[in-house]
Amino acid sequence: MVVLNTLAAKVIAKFLQQGWTLAVVESCTGGLLSDTLTNIDGSSKIFLGSIITYSPEAKIKLCNAKESTISRFGTVSSQVTMEIAEGVKERLSSVVAMGITGIAGGIVEDKVQGLVYIYISSPRGHIAEEFHFQGSRRRIKEQAVSAALQMLLRL
Repeated sequence: MVVLNTLAAKVIAKFLQQGWTLAVVESCTGGLLSDTLTNIDGSSKIFLGSIITYSPEAKIKLCNAKESTISRFGTVSSQVTMEIAEGVKERLSSVVAMGITGIAGGIVEDKVQGLVYIYISSPRGHIAEEFHFQGSRRRIKEQAVSAALQMLLRL
C-alpha cells in the first residue's frame, strides 16, 4: 500500500497544480481507489467523490450507462467504462473523471478474472486502456488502482 499512497500523493499534487478536480466511478475495485486517494492529506481539495457501481442497474441509474451498451458489450467493456466515466463527470461536475470496470474474481459474461478496463476523460483528451492482471481478488484490485493512478499521472 505504500506504493499506492505514494502514487496517490503525486496525483493529488499534480491535480492541485493544474487546478483540476476528480470524480471516479469504480466497479471491480470496490472503492479501493477512492480509499487510497482519501488517505492523503489535501485530497479534499481535488477529489469530489466517487460512485461504486457493482450491478448493471447501478451503472444505468447512477452513471448514465446505456442498457443497450450493456446488452451489446457487457458490463465489463471499454464502452461501458467510457459511459460511466462520462456519467460521473457530468453528475459531479468534475474536470477529470475516471471509470474502472473489470473482473477481480471468477468469470463474468465469459470474460476471465483479471480483465480490467480504465477510462479517463480530461481536458487533455480521453485515455482508455485494457489490462490483464494476475493474482488474488485483492491483488487484482491493487494492480488496477496502481494502473489507474499511473494513468492519472500521465495526463
